[in-house]
Amino acid sequence: MPLLISNLGERILIDWMLRSVGGSMTLKLYSNDFTPLLASVVGDFTESTFTGYSARTLARSGWGAPATNAQGKGELQFSPDLTWTAASSQTVQGYFVVDASNVMIFAEKFAQSRNLVSGDILTLSARFTLASET
Repeated sequence: MPLLISNLGERILIDWMLRSVGGSMTLKLYSNDFTPLLASVVGDFTESTFTGYSARTLARSGWGAPATNAQGKGELQFSPDLTWTAASSQTVQGYFVVDASNVMIFAEKFAQSRNLVSGDILTLSARFTLASET
């Protein structure tokens, strides 16, 4: 039988993972058409370079309290939302998050790429969901 984590256990684990232990992480947007894999590393991603872009620190204190979402999964949301105002053009495919040693921790490819032109604002609501599925 597979390991089962209770709904409350999911919330406790996600709290430990993102709010309680270790240093800050850094969120970076990427521009190459790449779908993250379990074995992905930082070198698989081409970090965005549009004018107005900078990587963003995800301080542990920025993650809200753990909650159980409508689907019954443990979830944390980072606040405030992350925003970038483009001053040049570039396609953004998704984002990846690294630790202080530049090790890729997690990544997400957007359902649809974002084709930014000068003046566009990209807003990202960083949310992390943890679930034990049986």
